[in-house]
Amino acid sequence: MSSTCWTPGEETPQEYADLSGDDNPVHLDPEVAKAAGFPRNIVHGMCMLGATVRAASNDAPGLVLRKLDVRFAGPSFPGETVEMDNTPKELPNGTTRVAVKIMAPSNEKSLMSPANFVFGDPDLDDELRETLLKGVVQEPSDEDVAAELFSFTDEDVATYKRLTACEAVPQDDSLPMLMGTLGLTDALWYAFKGEKPEEPGNFVHLRQSGTFLAPIRTGCEYQCRVQAGLMKVHKTPMGAMMSIPLVVLEAESRLLVQTGLVTLIFIPDKTAE
Repeated sequence: MSSTCWTPGEETPQEYADLSGDDNPVHLDPEVAKAAGFPRNIVHGMCMLGATVRAASNDAPGLVLRKLDVRFAGPSFPGETVEMDNTPKELPNGTTRVAVKIMAPSNEKSLMSPANFVFGDPDLDDELRETLLKGVVQEPSDEDVAAELFSFTDEDVATYKRLTACEAVPQDDSLPMLMGTLGLTDALWYAFKGEKPEEPGNFVHLRQSGTFLAPIRTGCEYQCRVQAGLMKVHKTPMGAMMSIPLVVLEAESRLLVQTGLVTLIFIPDKTAE
């Protein structure tokens, strides 16, 4: 078991928005954040997730991220230090599951619950691949909504690693598998723009699960495809909650890089009540 901490800077939301394309004003405009019920603008959940994965990897030396399942239970704020406590467990298939508790002074409960990460051998054999993909939709279909191609430069990698750097990261910390999620923004926008309630408000990230099969490479083009035929919309008192399955492929080879399920929830503008 290990512990570390992470402190997003005051400019982290803007820098992460520039890197990912996610310019949801709840992260950038304090007044919009207050209208959504937060005391001020909040750090992107996916940025906090990146830091959490890197913290978890301290207890999985020599392994790479293969699966995750998290629910965002509370926000992190620019300039506020969060503490991350890991509880690792070796599994029979040679993988290591790390559960992380993320605490902040502004919240009495973990900011993610659950926050489970599975790490495995960098060389993915057929047996582990089959285990990882069990029950996971993995084939693109004609109903998919295909987003714009995206790729990463060495500068992008350096920026991502700086924004998600905890006090302690493994010595062999390499290009994070989670970087592939930076290309999801356009695809998610296509998915939920037709479902947004008419009243003012914003969608925020509620839950994220994912399976990671291949490393992200700089200079390689990728495409995120939202599996629109499998997307589910649940009406709630707040407006809408959306479950969005997706896949990320290498654009040229069509190699499956990752699969995921993103859940978003609509938060109405509280000042309009």
